[in-house]
Amino acid sequence: MDEHLRDVYLHEVEAQCAFALNAIGGLNSVLARLPKDEADNHVLQQEVFRSIHSFLTHSSNISRLLWPASRKRAKGETREEYQRRAAADWRLCRGKELRVLLGLPDHGHLLRNRKMRDHLEHFDERLDEWQRTSPSQNYVQDCIGPANVIVGIDPKDVMRWFDPATKCFRFRGEQYDLQASVAAVEDVYQRVAQQLRAGLLARLRVIRTDAV
Repeated sequence: MDEHLRDVYLHEVEAQCAFALNAIGGLNSVLARLPKDEADNHVLQQEVFRSIHSFLTHSSNISRLLWPASRKRAKGETREEYQRRAAADWRLCRGKELRVLLGLPDHGHLLRNRKMRDHLEHFDERLDEWQRTSPSQNYVQDCIGPANVIVGIDPKDVMRWFDPATKCFRFRGEQYDLQASVAAVEDVYQRVAQQLRAGLLARLRVIRTDAV
């Protein structure tokens, strides 16, 4: 990519990081009000999970920009053919270039995993799976509190649960460390800002040199 295209992508990553962190700011504001505003508890409870959903959506947008998904191997396509096609995929090349620029790994980064966001985006499918597979048909949704506040419930019967003390979000037996993800977004945000500043300073030096 040339500098212009690179900066376009970097600015979008920066914007998605800001949106994600703004969602966490909203979440913290709502959590601070929960013990005090019992009359509006239901509305505030909904806002907690809306803010978490918003954070996960913007985190997933960051993920797709930096770790775009590779296309599936076509039927009858050999491994060598698939690898050649993947190597020529401009989206994958773009993601790789941005990761190298930002010093991010190809694998193992927390934001690369979009599974929890996918659960919320495809909630209808998860609900369908629950009604087909749950033996007891017990159902818990949008619960706020420690893991032991409700006992005797199959984790697979819990759709959305947030523990403010541990900053963990649970969905059908899977646990997501929200605090660790926030730290990961902040790290990417700082890396992008540093690259954008470095690029701007480099261009300014060229302009000054040309002016002289």
